[in-house]
Amino acid sequence: MNRDTKIKKTIEEFFKKMGGKDTIQNLKIEGDLISFQINSVTPEILIGKNGQILSDIQYVLARIINKQLEERVFIDLDVNEYKKNKISFLEEMAKNIADEAANSGKEKALSPMSSFERRIIHLALQGRQDVVSESRGEGRERRVVIAPKPLN
Repeated sequence: MNRDTKIKKTIEEFFKKMGGKDTIQNLKIEGDLISFQINSVTPEILIGKNGQILSDIQYVLARIINKQLEERVFIDLDVNEYKKNKISFLEEMAKNIADEAANSGKEKALSPMSSFERRIIHLALQGRQDVVSESRGEGRERRVVIAPKPLN
């Protein structure tokens, strides 16, 4: 059995054992990145609060495949376009809060976020010339702070 077939079979078995009637779509294997979507009638079970279960599923599935293949792979899983919508929401929020920070001249601290969410905020603002973003805090309290760039 070749590598791609083994990966696909493992993913299918994983979700079958979870007992759902979920549909795997758009499975792509590009080097060490495995990306796919799940269409689920019960997405809340696969997503969890703030996407925590989704993140855990990605981690566990990557560990299983890593062990089988004896190589490192990364899983990018989306359930019912949750991540796609979350990214759009975070990018829009970052833009709006950056505008507020630039206009008010005061820094704005966002709520604590996962590393995935913080990364989206930083990437959304990296091209801006009027603000800077940085992560502050530790552990579950780590958050993004958006501040106006100092005038030279």
